[in-house]
Amino acid sequence: IGRRARDDAFKFVDTTVDVEVDFEPGFVLASDSPFKNLGYQHPAGTTLPDWTDLYVDPAAAEGGTGTADSPFRTVTAALAAAGDWTRIHLAAGTYSAASNGETFPLEITGRIGIKLIGAAPRATVFDGGSVQTTDLSLVKVVKSSLVSLSDLQLVNCWQKKAAGTQMMGAALYAEKSQLRIRDCRIADNRAQCSYDVYKSCYGAAVSATMSGIDIARTDIEHNLFYGGGMWWRGFYGGGIAVTKSSLVFDTGRLVANGIAPTASFTSNDATHVPQGGGIYIDSNNTIIRNALIVSNNMFTATSKGNLGSYTNARGEDNGV
Repeated sequence: IGRRARDDAFKFVDTTVDVEVDFEPGFVLASDSPFKNLGYQHPAGTTLPDWTDLYVDPAAAEGGTGTADSPFRTVTAALAAAGDWTRIHLAAGTYSAASNGETFPLEITGRIGIKLIGAAPRATVFDGGSVQTTDLSLVKVVKSSLVSLSDLQLVNCWQKKAAGTQMMGAALYAEKSQLRIRDCRIADNRAQCSYDVYKSCYGAAVSATMSGIDIARTDIEHNLFYGGGMWWRGFYGGGIAVTKSSLVFDTGRLVANGIAPTASFTSNDATHVPQGGGIYIDSNNTIIRNALIVSNNMFTATSKGNLGSYTNARGEDNGV
């Protein structure tokens, strides 16, 4: 398997070639490419769009136009102005309701070619402020393709949903989309239910359904599902949950995520037992490699059903 390093050097150690390709507008396979040409490229003479660049700085004054000299103050404003094939460059700093008036979730719906690019690893921070919110997540991507997030932190989202609703991805939720995540940190997010009747809940940090999600060089840590009510369905994936989706998790850390029920389990349906303190996968298309997956847990609560205890031992590495 070959993988492109950050210095663009290639190493092929087998006949299988797995190369990280950035599919820019106008991408064409070279004549000696190891990839098979399926004949779906644009015909000769087709004019394809160029990338548009927008800029955001949380310290900027209100009323910016999105240029490097006059950046937007919020990502929300940049997304509202962005068309397809847009790179949004985000200056270092904290993006939150308190600091720059940011509005979450940041929504990307029905788009193609949207890139959110931070200034440097861990320098650009989307911060939910640890304030209870009914918002779905910090970032929400729906029916979009070729979307990417890089050099960002997504932290401190506290998702608390109303009865009868479904929690999916306090930090990031993707539905029917193609999403790439590079050099990010997703940490200290929590999803809480505490009363009445709840649907099943997926991915305290990252949830993807009917999507393709490719995560590399990213740390996902200290994210938590907790709570419980009179009748509640299962929690799936204290860190990541993918359902009917493809997942690549490469060269990353999945550490100290968990599921911590605070009420008794009251359903006799085995499919509703909490699963995956670190990662839950309901898909046949998954690649996990070069990853550290440790100290993810499902903590104990007494069961009233016929299933007995539904948790592994506290303190063990129960990641997947």
